Amino acid sequence: MPKISIIITVYNSSKFLKKCLDSIINQSLKDIEIICVDDCSTDNSLEILQEYANNDDRIILLQQEKNQGQGVARNKAMQIAKGEYIGFVDSDDWIELNTYKKAYNWAKETNADLINWGMEIIPENEDTDELLIRDTKRYHEIKLVGLYNWEQELYRKTTCTPCNKIFKSEIIKKYNIKFPEISRYEDEEFYAKYLLHCKQIYFSDEKNYYYLKRNNSITGQDYSESNSNNKLLRIDIYYNVYKYYEKHNVLEKESDFLNQLFNYFIPSAYYGAYNKELAIDKIKELSKKIDNNILQNHTLKLIQENKIDKLYFLDKNSFLENIFSLKNKRNHKILTLLGIKIKFKRKK
Repeated sequence: MPKISIIITVYNSSKFLKKCLDSIINQSLKDIEIICVDDCSTDNSLEILQEYANNDDRIILLQQEKNQGQGVARNKAMQIAKGEYIGFVDSDDWIELNTYKKAYNWAKETNADLINWGMEIIPENEDTDELLIRDTKRYHEIKLVGLYNWEQELYRKTTCTPCNKIFKSEIIKKYNIKFPEISRYEDEEFYAKYLLHCKQIYFSDEKNYYYLKRNNSITGQDYSESNSNNKLLRIDIYYNVYKYYEKHNVLEKESDFLNQLFNYFIPSAYYGAYNKELAIDKIKELSKKIDNNILQNHTLKLIQENKIDKLYFLDKNSFLENIFSLKNKRNHKILTLLGIKIKFKRKK
């Protein structure tokens, strides 16, 4: 049994792929397997993967016949993974050469169910959005160091990103934990499900993972108008997590954690959605499917009672703001003049 199975999903990453693969095949921990999934790349990523697989028998190469997304690719890799632990690396990133040796040692020393370490955020070039870099660094900042018993209060002090972590294969396989097959936020559902079975988490502030931040990455694209309704996927993710906890008969026991998820996912979905009416419709639909007798969530109660106007997260402009206002968004500014909204591209 390999100590760690490292999963890399690849889609049109030829520009960065060799640097990523070199950092993995040269790990000081040699007892690893490397599962690469090509998600129907149209560049020469597959040729690069085949070259490396021919030269290193630890590499297992899977191919998807059509582009199906990262969630599907990771699930296929996890099905065949034989490692004691599972780790993930994005194909445009790279890692320190002793990353997995350290992670494995931390895991064996502490017997923690989850090992987490830091990230160094690297802008692709000088044109990379400074605000995007700043927010990404803030999100990935390690806020805890050492071994902690898992409690729901820790959730907001961790990140759902799987690439700076190793997970116990035993937990993933025993509880059949998978990534949802959606275009965005699949990490959040996987992480929330995995946490249900966690007892302890170990945190290191060592920045052993190098995250290349690009303007045209999936996360960067989320802030464009055409993709902003991706945020609505968080409503579906919340329901999937709710049903998973219901299946394991822990709704009441984990009601505080489910409330925390609700109060994070639902306002985020509304704020991020370009179509606010669609967001409200989906939130109302969700409210009919979950039991507030267990959750005792004030926001959910207002939605179930159709008191939408009282929700704290709704955009509520004052009378003057409806006449004149200038608001800064991530990539643009919105000028409101006599009720007419005009959007300007924000300078970097």
